[in-house]
Amino acid sequence: MGFYMRSPVYTPNDPVKSVKQLHSWLYQLNENLKFMFSNLDSDNFSGEFSAFFSKEAAIQTQEEIKKLDEAIGRMNEKSVWEKPELSGFEPVREETAPAYMNAGECVFVTGEAKILYPLSPNVERKIFSVPDALHSRRKQVFPCFSGAHLLSVIVHEDGQVFLFNPGSEALEQNSAVAFSFSYGL
Repeated sequence: MGFYMRSPVYTPNDPVKSVKQLHSWLYQLNENLKFMFSNLDSDNFSGEFSAFFSKEAAIQTQEEIKKLDEAIGRMNEKSVWEKPELSGFEPVREETAPAYMNAGECVFVTGEAKILYPLSPNVERKIFSVPDALHSRRKQVFPCFSGAHLLSVIVHEDGQVFLFNPGSEALEQNSAVAFSFSYGL
């Protein structure tokens, strides 16, 4: 399989035209490559390569799938989303309530909650605590947002998770805060 494309034409006196032609050429190249890679089949390879690829790749792929299935099974045994008891926050919606999951070497945290009381600048407020087994070995800080406000989530070694407002304006009551981070154990 192949395709032919003329090279883009450079017009030194008209850089705008040159950029448009280059853009058009790149778009056409992208479409041709998509078509080509979507339509590759055994006719595009030598018989020797096809035979080697099909046998070796099938065996290797089966082994990889088996390993992935085992890893997913082990992860599913440990991985249950838990909803913590919130302190000074409440879920925006029950289906997006803050939750954490133990994934073995790390803890994933996701969700959205609204703050029940204003949060002044340079103040930390506890969001929730995690069980002893999920305590971090060191203090870790992650960004999060409430609208256009950049905030920080701080995970302390004692398992307490805090929201910190580093800005110069207070975060208003009922402001929604979105969490999505993971920390290592």
